[in-house]
Amino acid sequence: MVENLDTAPRPCRGARDQCLDKEVIDFLKSNMGIFTTATLGLVFQLVGVVLVVRDLMRAHGTARRFTKRMNLIEKAHQDLQDDSMQVARERTQGDDEAWATMIRPAVEIDLRARKVELVTQQIITYLLSEIRVPNRWKTWIGPASLLLGVALAYTASMLSIR
Repeated sequence: MVENLDTAPRPCRGARDQCLDKEVIDFLKSNMGIFTTATLGLVFQLVGVVLVVRDLMRAHGTARRFTKRMNLIEKAHQDLQDDSMQVARERTQGDDEAWATMIRPAVEIDLRARKVELVTQQIITYLLSEIRVPNRWKTWIGPASLLLGVALAYTASMLSIR
């Protein structure tokens, strides 16, 4: 007698997706699945931490350089403003003290204008360095990786409960 192959029992009847879902769930509930899920969670968490810390360190370094440059500009401006009479004498070639006293306010205004120009240049450099670096994917991949790692670790811990 010939057996009918269509009536032979199959391990998974129904849609192919249901069979695949059952296999995936069975794998996740196994020790190897729990180990794999927990390991992937740890890897995503570590990648996320590295990316977030790197981004924070870059931003901190940029802010520190900006502050340092602004302090240098302020110090140089204070030194120059204290020496404005000397600069006025140099502009009059040291011949006329009265003329140097008269142009001293103009020299101070010129020094302040140069300071404003330097400060503006540093602010523009700072803003452009902040705008240039972060891309959308670089900004979000670190936090998203951290979130995915936490979710995978939670999933692994819930699957390990029997």
